[in-house]
Amino acid sequence: FRTSDGWGANQFTSGRMDIWLQTIGWISERPLLGWGESATLWLLKDGAGHQQPHNALLQMLQSWGVVATAAALFLAARAAARILVALP
Repeated sequence: FRTSDGWGANQFTSGRMDIWLQTIGWISERPLLGWGESATLWLLKDGAGHQQPHNALLQMLQSWGVVATAAALFLAARAAARILVALP
């Protein structure tokens, strides 16, 4: 990875920087409840590029919004804590 060759972060990440920036914009439009599961398929009107951000947090926030994402992360943290306590 050398920036002098004209490669930037977007080329290095196979275009994911663009979809991440778009996803952040979509999240800001519907922060509480999100757009719905697999919404990227119809939010990307031309269907080009990656069909999902390949970033779990961004994808959950876009699909479910802050309310459901917070609940899911809370449940995952509780499950992880119980698993860690049960380990020998």
